[in-house]
Amino acid sequence: MKPIEIDIALQQVTGFTKDELLQKTKVKDIAEARQLGMVFYVLNGSSFRFAAESFGKKHPTALSTLKTVRRLYSQEWECDIRFKINELCRLTGLRFNQTKYVK
Repeated sequence: MKPIEIDIALQQVTGFTKDELLQKTKVKDIAEARQLGMVFYVLNGSSFRFAAESFGKKHPTALSTLKTVRRLYSQEWECDIRFKINELCRLTGLRFNQTKYVK
């Protein structure tokens, strides 16, 4: 799967374009969508460096993001992020495992 296909799926699920995700903002919804994008780039086999740089960040951010998303996915009250991850999995054909990333 090409990164552009992940970007399209991400826009369908979150409503944000890639340009909006590249903005330097900490607005929760945009930051969360950016995090999901990085995680799905890594799930697709991209390096943490590539995933982070694709969203205007540095690779330690992508590493931290994977941990954060795993933690949020495992919390029962985080239904919204669970829904988004499951929908992205459906659209991309990738699998998300909360303990490790799986190709």
